[in-house]
Amino acid sequence: MSSATVLSEELVMDSCDVVDVLLEAASLAPSGDNTQPWKFSVDRERRSIVLDIVPARDPSPMNAGQGMSRMALGAALENMSRTAAFNRWDYRVEPLEFEGLVRFTVERATSEPGTIEDVVRRRVTNRRAYQQMTLPPDCLQRLCEVGQSVQNAKVCLLTDPSLLGELVDLISRADAIMLGTKSVRNGFLSKVRFDRPIHEPVEEGLSLGSLEVALADRIALRVLKSLSPSDSLVKLFGGRRAFSRVAKRLAGSASGFLLVCSTGDGGEQSDVDVGRAWQKMWLGFTEEGLAAQPMMSLLVLQNMLRNAPGEFSQPDRQTAEKLVNQFNAVVASSGASEETVAAMMRFGKASPPTSRVGRLPSGQRAE
Repeated sequence: MSSATVLSEELVMDSCDVVDVLLEAASLAPSGDNTQPWKFSVDRERRSIVLDIVPARDPSPMNAGQGMSRMALGAALENMSRTAAFNRWDYRVEPLEFEGLVRFTVERATSEPGTIEDVVRRRVTNRRAYQQMTLPPDCLQRLCEVGQSVQNAKVCLLTDPSLLGELVDLISRADAIMLGTKSVRNGFLSKVRFDRPIHEPVEEGLSLGSLEVALADRIALRVLKSLSPSDSLVKLFGGRRAFSRVAKRLAGSASGFLLVCSTGDGGEQSDVDVGRAWQKMWLGFTEEGLAAQPMMSLLVLQNMLRNAPGEFSQPDRQTAEKLVNQFNAVVASSGASEETVAAMMRFGKASPPTSRVGRLPSGQRAE
């Protein structure tokens, strides 16, 4: 039977339903501090959605150059692609140069109601300490197979204990520099919803419950938000040591680390491709019953050195450069990749998160 015959015989799902399902799937994607930095320009008649970022949604120095926002958009695009494939809709993805970053078009949709795969809804950032266990070889093999299906990026799973130890040390030191820098610290704290109950699934930003921190740490964060102390005072009163200690505990509890490497030209589309690969692996972790959390401090330092070096004091800039060089040396020695690492996250077994955040209604991001 020809494709033309199939199209003539098949009832076509209502365009509005197709678009609404895709927009909801996109809105479930992760983003830095739940900023949801995307917008969707919708042509319902053509079942077409143009995806772009909104720089004002995340102006933090951590996102200098908007690379993290483009990766978040890539994750949203991956959710849309996975949802279309799950519903057996034919679709097309087109990189754009002017009117946005990407156009997503559904070319054919069946009459069945569109649904979002359960794993897309279950995926969550888990900031709890993990169980620090060695994962079964068959689990790691399945994750590697997911990684092999990634396009325009390369993923690497690091599980060697000696490498993990080196990474944990570097991450803990990087977190101290990153959160010990006032502009970064204030940018993060501006996203924490001190104005809402700690376990409320806030539509944007981070609830205190989702941070998985103790009462004393919640009080400390409120003080930092209220007083906005200088970096020297934060260091004097042990703030950097506290940031480092928390990062070391969390990173040290992981079964492994995922590295997502860019194989593109370093342009905007490369960030989108990294985001798609990152989300594909995150969904793979979720399917295996594993917890996952981005641990980006080393890559944030690398990005800020490139795009916002003036945010650092001279000593911190030198320390950041040293840490980034050591990180690149660890990655090179592992044989994991010769490409640039663009995203990193820990994974492992853990109890479910105490709280999770919500999302803004998908329609609020559509035009």
